[in-house]
Amino acid sequence: ILDDMQKGDWVFVQFGHNDSSKEKGERYAPPEMYRANLIKFIDEVKAKKGNIVLLTPVVRRRFNKDGKFYDSHGEYPDIVRSVAKEKKVPLIDMQKKTEALVVRYGVEGSRSLFLQLKPGENVNYPNGIDDNTHFNPKGADEAAALVVEGVREAKLKLRKLLK
Repeated sequence: ILDDMQKGDWVFVQFGHNDSSKEKGERYAPPEMYRANLIKFIDEVKAKKGNIVLLTPVVRRRFNKDGKFYDSHGEYPDIVRSVAKEKKVPLIDMQKKTEALVVRYGVEGSRSLFLQLKPGENVNYPNGIDDNTHFNPKGADEAAALVVEGVREAKLKLRKLLK
């Protein structure tokens, strides 16, 4: 991205799913490394005279046996929040926004936002899939609308280009 970046370009940075998962092995980033990487991204984008926006990770679809939502990212969203504040860069809190979305849809309704397919329903997943991490097109559209909402709330100059 940095090689092609022009002065004034916008870079949106959102990580945390794999970084916070110790079982992902080579994808895992301990909290201190995650924080250092965010700061590195900010410094590199600013050095190229770009605009950077940090986003907390979107939630996974997680409900306990009582139907109460719970988040699975641990301290990682708070790291993003603190780095944004420390480095004085805009933040879109996608953890809070997508949590409200998933909770609004509820335990069963929220399935319609994620990659939930029955066997034979999609050629890419002949055996079906029960993925509570990745959005399907409907969920991706909803999440994208939340990013747009966040751009407007943060009063980013970029908002003038939105319809």
